[in-house]
This record gives sequence, structure tokens and C-alpha cells, in this order.
Amino acid sequence: WLGAGYPTASPSLAMSDQCRARDLAQAVCRKVQRSPRLDQVVALPLLLSLPPSIALHCIKSARSECATSYSKLIALCQLAVDYGRLTSNKQLVQVSSGFLHAAQWGKTLGQHKVSFTKAFNGGVEEKRKVLGALLSNREISLELVLQYCRDYGIEVEGALRRYLRVVLVDWPDEEEGEEGGGYQHRAVEIIQ
Repeated sequence: WLGAGYPTASPSLAMSDQCRARDLAQAVCRKVQRSPRLDQVVALPLLLSLPPSIALHCIKSARSECATSYSKLIALCQLAVDYGRLTSNKQLVQVSSGFLHAAQWGKTLGQHKVSFTKAFNGGVEEKRKVLGALLSNREISLELVLQYCRDYGIEVEGALRRYLRVVLVDWPDEEEGEEGGGYQHRAVEIIQ
């Protein structure tokens, strides 16, 4: 586009400029990812300007850096899903969507002071252990328990029985102020 008569850069100089431009884009991308709040409006075009292998490396390294902050992880996973859709990378979209879903659960459960750290990358057994913590938390609604079971393939009927048992037996009777008071023992017999 320079036209005739203008000098062009030598191939080695052009490669050097490309490397510097790529390094600069990676540095800016790292700065955006490490900021307190991920700016997706800036990060997505930066990722698209990088070669795909480098962009994927940036996404993976950013994921490991923000694994302790579910809010930031949600933003990063959404960024990865958007990048995957724009670049037609179905595998990236699928994996990132899974991480996005887990990060959303981690944030929701964290708001109720239920740890999801081990279950985040764990299997169904780790997620069942979290169900026990969910059931023992009085702030957790039945709807949240049911949604958690559906999302992670945990038997809903068994979870409902456990939920009723916890509510009727383990939670203190509001009127008497003690555990096991009132008609709780009778209700337990009925559910069994």
C-alpha cells in the first residue's frame, strides 16, 4: 500500500517488528487480564489481533491466575466463549462454557459461604460433598438445592429426602429453641 518508489523493510526487519508487535499485544493483554476487573471490550479485540495459538495461551494463563476470584473467572470464561465463537473454535466454546457454569455456581455458593473450590475441577463425588454443605446451610433455598442437583446430575429425589431430614432434624425448632424438639421425630418416621 506504500506504492512505487517507497522503500520496503527487509524480511528480517519485518519479522522483528511483528515479534515486537505481538509481544506488545501480549503485554497489554496480560495487563488487561490482571486488572481488578476484566475489560472485555478491550480484551476481545486484543485476543483477536494475536495469532490463535498465542491467544489461547493468554486465555489459559489468565484462567490459572484468576482461579481464586469467581467474578473475574466468569468474565474471563465469557471472553473465551466469545473469542471461540468469533474464531469458530467449538472446542474452546464448549470447555469455556463448562468453566463459566462452574464459576457461576462458585460465585453463588460463595455468597452463601459454601466452598466450591474442590468441586470446581472435581467430579460428581466432589459436587455431592458440596450438596451436604448446601443442605446444612439455612440460607439455601430448596430451589437452589434442586437446581444444583439438576445441573450436576445428582439424584433429585435423594437430595429432597436429605433436605427434609436436615430441615426437620438438624435445624433447631424455632419455637422451642432446641434441636429435636416438637414433632420432628414423627416427621422423620414419615419420610423414611
